[in-house]
Amino acid sequence: NGAVGHIQTIKSVSRDSPIIPPEYIAPSGGIFDDFAVHDIDLLMWTTGDVPIQVFVAGNAHIPEFEEHKDFDNMIILLTFRSGSLGTIDLNRYSSYGYDQRLEVFGPGGMLHCEHSRPNHVTYSDQSGSKKLRSTIHFLPTTRKLSETSWITL
Repeated sequence: NGAVGHIQTIKSVSRDSPIIPPEYIAPSGGIFDDFAVHDIDLLMWTTGDVPIQVFVAGNAHIPEFEEHKDFDNMIILLTFRSGSLGTIDLNRYSSYGYDQRLEVFGPGGMLHCEHSRPNHVTYSDQSGSKKLRSTIHFLPTTRKLSETSWITL
Protein backbone atom coordinates (compact mmCIF):
# COMPACT_ATOMS: atom_id res chain seq x y z
CA ASN A 1 0.00 0.00 0.00
CA GLY A 2 2.62 2.52 -1.12
CA ALA A 3 2.57 4.84 -4.10
CA VAL A 4 -0.18 3.06 -6.03
CA GLY A 5 -2.33 2.21 -2.99
CA HIS A 6 -4.04 -1.16 -2.77
CA ILE A 7 -2.85 -3.19 -5.76
CA GLN A 8 -5.87 -3.88 -7.96
CA THR A 9 -4.00 -5.57 -10.82
CA ILE A 10 -0.45 -6.75 -11.30
CA LYS A 11 0.87 -8.04 -14.63
CA SER A 12 4.15 -9.61 -15.60
CA VAL A 13 5.54 -10.51 -19.00
CA SER A 14 8.53 -12.84 -19.39
CA ARG A 15 9.80 -13.86 -22.81
CA ASP A 16 13.04 -15.76 -23.25
CA SER A 17 15.65 -15.23 -25.91
CA PRO A 18 17.36 -17.11 -27.31
CA ILE A 19 15.31 -20.28 -27.30
CA ILE A 20 16.61 -22.91 -24.90
CA PRO A 21 18.46 -25.85 -26.49
CA PRO A 22 16.27 -28.93 -27.17
CA GLU A 23 18.42 -31.06 -24.83
CA TYR A 24 17.50 -28.76 -21.93
CA ILE A 25 13.70 -29.05 -22.38
CA ALA A 26 13.25 -32.46 -20.73
CA PRO A 27 15.53 -31.92 -17.69
CA SER A 28 14.21 -28.36 -17.16
CA GLY A 29 11.09 -29.60 -15.40
CA GLY A 30 8.89 -27.79 -17.90
CA ILE A 31 7.66 -24.25 -18.20
CA PHE A 32 6.06 -24.36 -14.73
CA ASP A 33 9.17 -25.42 -12.78
CA ASP A 34 11.76 -23.65 -14.89
CA PHE A 35 10.02 -20.43 -15.87
CA ALA A 36 6.63 -19.63 -14.31
CA VAL A 37 7.86 -20.04 -10.73
CA HIS A 38 9.95 -16.86 -11.01
CA ASP A 39 7.02 -14.69 -12.08
CA ILE A 40 4.75 -16.23 -9.45
CA ASP A 41 7.40 -15.38 -6.83
CA LEU A 42 7.67 -11.84 -8.23
CA LEU A 43 3.91 -11.23 -8.00
CA MET A 44 3.72 -12.68 -4.49
CA TRP A 45 6.71 -10.62 -3.32
CA THR A 46 5.36 -7.42 -4.89
CA THR A 47 1.83 -7.83 -3.49
CA GLY A 48 2.91 -9.36 -0.18
CA ASP A 49 0.04 -11.78 -0.75
CA VAL A 50 -0.67 -15.34 -1.88
CA PRO A 51 -3.00 -16.51 -4.63
CA ILE A 52 -6.19 -18.32 -3.62
CA GLN A 53 -7.29 -19.14 -7.18
CA VAL A 54 -5.23 -19.89 -10.29
CA PHE A 55 -6.21 -20.48 -13.92
CA VAL A 56 -3.69 -21.52 -16.58
CA ALA A 57 -3.85 -21.81 -20.37
CA GLY A 58 -0.92 -22.86 -22.48
CA ASN A 59 0.10 -24.34 -25.79
CA ALA A 60 3.15 -25.28 -27.82
CA HIS A 61 3.88 -23.50 -31.07
CA ILE A 62 7.45 -24.81 -31.19
CA PRO A 63 7.56 -28.52 -32.11
CA GLU A 64 10.43 -29.37 -29.70
CA PHE A 65 8.30 -28.32 -26.73
CA GLU A 66 5.28 -30.21 -28.01
CA GLU A 67 7.43 -33.33 -28.42
CA HIS A 68 8.28 -33.13 -24.69
CA LYS A 69 4.62 -32.46 -23.73
CA ASP A 70 5.65 -29.00 -22.55
CA PHE A 71 4.35 -25.53 -23.40
CA ASP A 72 6.24 -22.62 -24.94
CA ASN A 73 3.38 -20.14 -24.50
CA MET A 74 1.32 -19.66 -21.33
CA ILE A 75 -1.04 -17.27 -19.58
CA ILE A 76 -1.66 -17.53 -15.82
CA LEU A 77 -4.46 -15.66 -14.02
CA LEU A 78 -4.22 -15.38 -10.24
CA THR A 79 -6.70 -14.09 -7.66
CA PHE A 80 -5.04 -13.04 -4.40
CA ARG A 81 -6.50 -13.09 -0.87
CA SER A 82 -6.69 -9.28 -0.89
CA GLY A 83 -8.78 -9.29 -4.07
CA SER A 84 -5.88 -8.23 -6.30
CA LEU A 85 -5.81 -9.87 -9.73
CA GLY A 86 -2.58 -10.94 -11.39
CA THR A 87 -1.68 -12.06 -14.89
CA ILE A 88 1.51 -13.72 -16.04
CA ASP A 89 2.31 -13.84 -19.77
CA LEU A 90 5.12 -16.32 -20.53
CA ASN A 91 6.77 -17.30 -23.76
CA ARG A 92 9.86 -19.46 -24.28
CA TYR A 93 11.03 -17.54 -27.36
CA SER A 94 11.03 -13.89 -28.31
CA SER A 95 12.47 -13.04 -31.72
CA TYR A 96 13.23 -9.46 -30.63
CA GLY A 97 15.28 -10.41 -27.56
CA TYR A 98 14.78 -10.97 -23.84
CA ASP A 99 11.63 -9.21 -22.60
CA GLN A 100 10.64 -8.83 -18.97
CA ARG A 101 8.03 -6.32 -17.74
CA LEU A 102 5.99 -5.66 -14.62
CA GLU A 103 2.94 -3.42 -14.22
CA VAL A 104 1.38 -2.62 -10.85
CA PHE A 105 -1.94 -0.71 -10.88
CA GLY A 106 -3.98 0.77 -8.04
CA PRO A 107 -6.14 3.77 -7.16
CA GLY A 108 -3.04 5.96 -6.63
CA GLY A 109 -1.54 5.27 -10.05
CA MET A 110 0.51 2.72 -11.94
CA LEU A 111 4.10 1.53 -11.90
CA HIS A 112 5.47 0.04 -15.11
CA CYS A 113 8.90 -1.59 -15.09
CA GLU A 114 10.92 -2.92 -18.03
CA HIS A 115 14.08 -4.98 -17.83
CA SER A 116 15.78 -3.49 -20.87
CA ARG A 117 16.21 0.15 -19.80
CA PRO A 118 18.47 1.68 -17.12
CA ASN A 119 15.68 3.91 -15.70
CA HIS A 120 12.99 1.41 -16.45
CA VAL A 121 10.28 2.25 -13.94
CA THR A 122 7.54 4.72 -14.85
CA TYR A 123 5.10 6.03 -12.24
CA SER A 124 1.80 7.45 -13.54
CA ASP A 125 -0.93 9.24 -11.62
CA GLN A 126 -3.43 12.08 -12.22
CA SER A 127 -0.59 14.59 -12.69
CA GLY A 128 1.15 12.60 -15.44
CA SER A 129 4.02 10.13 -15.74
CA LYS A 130 7.62 10.24 -14.59
CA LYS A 131 10.64 7.97 -14.78
CA LEU A 132 11.99 6.66 -11.47
CA ARG A 133 15.51 5.45 -10.79
CA SER A 134 15.37 1.82 -9.74
CA THR A 135 17.10 -1.52 -9.87
CA ILE A 136 14.13 -3.88 -9.88
CA HIS A 137 15.56 -6.79 -11.84
CA PHE A 138 17.53 -9.92 -11.12
CA LEU A 139 19.60 -9.39 -8.00
CA PRO A 140 22.78 -7.53 -8.87
CA THR A 141 25.94 -9.58 -9.05
CA THR A 142 28.46 -6.73 -8.86
CA ARG A 143 27.13 -4.98 -5.72
CA LYS A 144 25.94 -6.09 -2.34
CA LEU A 145 22.18 -6.09 -1.92
CA SER A 146 22.47 -3.40 0.80
CA GLU A 147 24.08 -1.05 -1.74
CA THR A 148 21.20 -1.39 -4.19
CA SER A 149 18.38 1.14 -4.21
CA TRP A 150 14.85 -0.24 -4.22
CA ILE A 151 11.58 1.61 -4.66
CA THR A 152 8.65 1.15 -2.32
CA LEU A 153 5.42 0.11 -3.95
